[in-house]
Amino acid sequence: MPDVILIGSGSEVSLCVAARELLATENIKARVVSMPSWELFDAQESTYQQSVLLPAVTARVTVEEASPIGWERYAGPCGLSLECAASACRRR
Repeated sequence: MPDVILIGSGSEVSLCVAARELLATENIKARVVSMPSWELFDAQESTYQQSVLLPAVTARVTVEEASPIGWERYAGPCGLSLECAASACRRR
């Protein structure tokens, strides 16, 4: 069971993978989820969705370059959404 779920799409997935590697050095288990399409994910059965975004893991971080709007439904009430540009990430 991961301690945190890191969610990204496209090039942001590489940031999530790098974060997972950094977190591992602190003995924090992280799952990286590539979500290139909300529509395709939302069309899946709830059992699949819950197997990917484990309900028991409320520590979630979404990473998006363009806009964090809409990602909050995947981050959940205890998670956070980051908007990333080439030079930095901001919490939204």
